[in-house]
Amino acid sequence: MSTSTGVNVRFPFDAAFPNRSGIINWEVAKSLKYLQVLRWGALAVGVLYGFSHQLTLSASAKSAQIDRDYAHKQSLIQQAKAEWTKKTMPAEKKTEGGGIITDPNDSRFDLEAYLNMKAAE
Repeated sequence: MSTSTGVNVRFPFDAAFPNRSGIINWEVAKSLKYLQVLRWGALAVGVLYGFSHQLTLSASAKSAQIDRDYAHKQSLIQQAKAEWTKKTMPAEKKTEGGGIITDPNDSRFDLEAYLNMKAAE
């Protein structure tokens, strides 16, 4: 048996075959087989868990993206409705009772009259 300063990767086999004379400790050898089955089983379970977890994460991310898209579309619709009502509003509704047009997009908008009205308030 060689001496090494690193990790002994042959340790389980040395336990099954302690003296290398052909005498096999079968209980240890069986446990090594079970250990290998256990290791491969744990690997398979880990891979299956990772796969299912990835599916769950991607489904929740997709659902969140759909919700964000829907909320964005709703805000765009509300903004378009507000612009449309502002555009199609009758002229008498645009004035606030004082006869002064407060809509800056109106062709009859008077900035001086509007500023005087705001200064008086």
